[in-house]
Amino acid sequence: MAFGTGELAALGTACIWAVSCQIHSQLSREMGATNLTLLRLPLAVALLGAACVFSGVSFDHPASVWWYFSLSGLTGVALCDWLFYGSTVLLGPRVACVCQSLAASMTAFLGVMFLGESLGWAGVLGIAVATVGVIIVVTDGGGRSDGLATTPGQRRKGIALALGSALALALAMFFSKKGFSTGADPLFCAFLRNVAAAVVFWPVVALMGGSRAAMQSLRSGRGVLPRMALGAVLGPGIGMWLSLVAVANTDTGVAATLIGLEPIAIMPVVWFMTGRRPTVRAVVGAAVAFAGTALLLMRHHL
Repeated sequence: MAFGTGELAALGTACIWAVSCQIHSQLSREMGATNLTLLRLPLAVALLGAACVFSGVSFDHPASVWWYFSLSGLTGVALCDWLFYGSTVLLGPRVACVCQSLAASMTAFLGVMFLGESLGWAGVLGIAVATVGVIIVVTDGGGRSDGLATTPGQRRKGIALALGSALALALAMFFSKKGFSTGADPLFCAFLRNVAAAVVFWPVVALMGGSRAAMQSLRSGRGVLPRMALGAVLGPGIGMWLSLVAVANTDTGVAATLIGLEPIAIMPVVWFMTGRRPTVRAVVGAAVAFAGTALLLMRHHL
């Protein structure tokens, strides 16, 4: 199998983001998606900035790197996270993940059209099969919105937000791949993405009068700050760094598909932590997703 650094990093991202997604989904319900995004950014900037300093990463990169990864941060951190966690408030994380799983096919299309990537018939089929497997898993339970009582209007709004987050994620991966074409360190790029998102998102929310509400939201529940810190370490910290390692070392469509397996990755974690066993449908969906992943990884040998 063509299982290298990029593929391994993408699977690691899926596992880490699966856990952070559960943390952030609960926090977004308690304090609001905008407040969560706003307060999480400084934590991520501090964490990644310290990692860059202690690891001796150079901040001297070409202007194109700053440009592309700033765009990647705006689309993939500020916009994508804000839209996605807004959708989880209305739909719950499972249904929101169905819509965001389309980011893999969107990313693959951008890679083929604008980056000269070639997936071949096995790669295209693998992406399709893996996406179907994810959809089977996250729709397990008859398509209910994770027990959330939503009106048809709210559901349509939630789906629109989730689809928007999928497009934002695809654009972020496209911009990241363009940035890596000129040479860049993934850790520095993860730091730059969060800085760019914070520089834009904080002033916009402040002008709308939301910064005070964000600070007040820290008192919305018990243990909000520790959970937010843990989520920042896992999500925009380690997870984002691994996702950029994946994009730098494999095709963007492949990276997006493997990262999109996060609903599969969380199944054993939930079983271990809560004792809730996955249903037969969830196991079948996981098997389909793994089959698609295997086909994707073997694409160069078929």
